[in-house]
Amino acid sequence: MCGFVGVVAQGGGAIPVARLRAATALLRHRGPDDEGFLLAATDLRRVREAGGPETPAVLGLPPLEAVGGEDFDFGLGFRRLAVQDPSPAGHQPMGSPDGRLFVAFNGELYNHLSLRPELEAAGWRFAGRSDTETLLAAWQILGPACLERFEGMWAIAVVDFAAGRLTLSRDRFGIKPLYLCRGGDGVLFASEIGALLELRGGSPRIHPGSWFRYLRFGITDAGRETLLRGVERVLPGTCVSFDLPLSPGRGDPRERRFWSLPGAAAAPRDRGEATAALRERFLESVSAHLLSDVPLGVALSGGIDSAAVLAGARSALPAGTRIRAFGMVAGDPALDEERFMRLAAGAAGVELLRVHPDAAELEADLERLVRVQDEPFISTSIYAQYRVFRLAREAGARVVLGGQGADELLAGYPSYLGARLASLLRAGRLLRARRFARAAAGLPGLAVRGLLLRAGADLLPPALEPLARSLVGEDLAPAWLDAGWFRERGVRLSAPRPGPGRERLRARLALALTETSLPMLLRFEDRNAMAWSVESRVPFLWRPLVELLARVPEEWLIDDDARTKAIFRDALRGLVPAPILERRDKIGFATPEAAWMRALAPLARKRLLEVAPGIGGLRVAPLLDDWAAPGRYGGVAGSRSWRGLNAVLWARALGVRFD
Repeated sequence: MCGFVGVVAQGGGAIPVARLRAATALLRHRGPDDEGFLLAATDLRRVREAGGPETPAVLGLPPLEAVGGEDFDFGLGFRRLAVQDPSPAGHQPMGSPDGRLFVAFNGELYNHLSLRPELEAAGWRFAGRSDTETLLAAWQILGPACLERFEGMWAIAVVDFAAGRLTLSRDRFGIKPLYLCRGGDGVLFASEIGALLELRGGSPRIHPGSWFRYLRFGITDAGRETLLRGVERVLPGTCVSFDLPLSPGRGDPRERRFWSLPGAAAAPRDRGEATAALRERFLESVSAHLLSDVPLGVALSGGIDSAAVLAGARSALPAGTRIRAFGMVAGDPALDEERFMRLAAGAAGVELLRVHPDAAELEADLERLVRVQDEPFISTSIYAQYRVFRLAREAGARVVLGGQGADELLAGYPSYLGARLASLLRAGRLLRARRFARAAAGLPGLAVRGLLLRAGADLLPPALEPLARSLVGEDLAPAWLDAGWFRERGVRLSAPRPGPGRERLRARLALALTETSLPMLLRFEDRNAMAWSVESRVPFLWRPLVELLARVPEEWLIDDDARTKAIFRDALRGLVPAPILERRDKIGFATPEAAWMRALAPLARKRLLEVAPGIGGLRVAPLLDDWAAPGRYGGVAGSRSWRGLNAVLWARALGVRFD
């Protein structure tokens, strides 16, 4: 895992070398093991490599200051977390022997060893064992089409000086981040927004549409637009190319999508065969994700997903290989999963380390956590994850596997039960729908009214949504939002909706995978892990596994007994302890949020009074009322209270303008 930042000046301009150095330094947490720089004049093909204080001396690179005096129009800064081939042979930016290509790569290619024989047969002579060199060789021999051959996670920048082209790309699911600014002065790109802003300079301005989606629905990280105007995401499964040198007459950037979430396809006919295939694909993925030259572990919550990852890792590793599990104890009996964590760790024969975060620690760490995350976040559970990665780092683990993505692939959240009921009703299966509703109503924490409301939301025409929301007290513009401020800026006040079709669960899952859930969760995990220089890996987001699950019928995901993740539970028989597989509750790194928010109330009121009056789109008085009433810290009021506080802390930290 690594981080990089780059700049291409337009029209003969010179890059800001001092800002490039400062922006790269802001990414040190992503890569404390090595640093490197590349400067070039793309028209004259002058290329200079440089190093810094933490560059291995054996590379013999001059310091950046020694080569930064020339008029370069391209610059790249890199920080390395050495996981595969930690030797200097994995140094980046990495160039091809002929000097034509240079690459900056953040991520892992889990199948890179299987690609090497083909690349060697085509004439490449490998100098090291890193997957970065495999990427470089594949790009030189196969071109951008090599992306379709990779299995892994990545954000990459490839500059081809011979062809005069810069290409940026992210993996199929957007596991690794990459941001982009385009303007009259050129193109800037970086692994984190903070580094990008350092490189760009000036005060960032809010993007009103994205601001509304966060404040009202807690949604970030969806699509191209971030919360800041002019700061874009490179979309998952795409590559974006720019002609070099940059000039107004050389055409617009070209974007190519090399992978999309599979649509409707022929479903497997035999459930037993599909269950066996699912187990095989899952274990294949976990085994591939263990590729590492440094110590690794597993983030364990006590739920099915992380317990499955731990069990799969233990079964794939040779006997005697050390692997540890890292978990969080919430301090609230209603949220306590420690007995399930102990059960999973004991069955796998691994050591379990636990952290016990509390409200005082959250308050002490909160403003740093806001900066770490780059954009606002939706709940205090993000802090629990942050502390688990800190624990892993303190224990010496450099790579941590987890269960992220499973709920969005396998319909693990209780909210998906309503979508499954809607599918049954839309298909006219009324008796099955009645049986399903009765079974779902008996699950922990689920009320019939909530189930019916969720199903209704999937059945109502879009035109009736505002009326329905008003009837249940879920207005699109509640009192704590300034609807006029948003409308003045052309924001259409609407909720995200799944696509059309009879299979409402499928539509909901597709929305979660691409917009409402997974993109945020991946950003939370990436930043929390990287804050402690730990590489997080997500075995559920493995292309063969995802494409298999995209074909299974809805009733294999949530069956008629309202059993979520039904086919996956069956696939794990004999691998994961039965009491974990039979769990019907859903907790997952939950924190005692109401108690923590009571402790944070004085800080929240102080910050709201200090900052919120200058923040567009917010009404301060209703939020202050929420924070003054301890009984409101749960449910909808608690969610908006947290989002309001997080919003003002974030805007204050970044100096965001709302003009």
